[in-house]
Amino acid sequence: MISADKHQNGFTLIELLVVAVLIGILGSYVAVSTRTSKSSVIQPVLENIRESFISASRHAILSGLPVGVVIDDTELSFLRYSSQGWTAHGDETLRTIQLPEDWQLVFSAHTRIPELPVETDGTADTGKSANLQPQLLFYPDGATSGGTLEAVTYENDVVVGLKVSVNGRVKLIDGKSDEES
Repeated sequence: MISADKHQNGFTLIELLVVAVLIGILGSYVAVSTRTSKSSVIQPVLENIRESFISASRHAILSGLPVGVVIDDTELSFLRYSSQGWTAHGDETLRTIQLPEDWQLVFSAHTRIPELPVETDGTADTGKSANLQPQLLFYPDGATSGGTLEAVTYENDVVVGLKVSVNGRVKLIDGKSDEES
């Protein structure tokens, strides 16, 4: 005869299912928080770029001359146009911006940048270079050449960015919210 006092060893099916559900919930929380933290690393940099684009537009309007942006894989820098060509922009508000490690800039132009006239007087100036060719222009009338600048990390496939429309608006794009200036 089997005794009713005998204890069974092991877990019941219900207990195992509860543990599996808890592990699943915890795993999804970790996955979401990792993805969010990747985006939060780049968000302040994009906000800095956005503010710099707005400042570049203001510089172009106030000076009456175009301001250009050179976009590299991991940084962007601002150029000033004069009759001698493009030079590095010396203004503190338009300094070179570096991306955090593991991030890369990808720019898609909306329009082709026109060749602007350059006067040559035969003198060499080390601050000027024919290699300085901007991918994005801010014009004195407040318009831009337009384009989409994305900051990409291939870890977790995170893509966030800025959209610069030809009418001068700068829009943050992160898949969740849009901000315009």
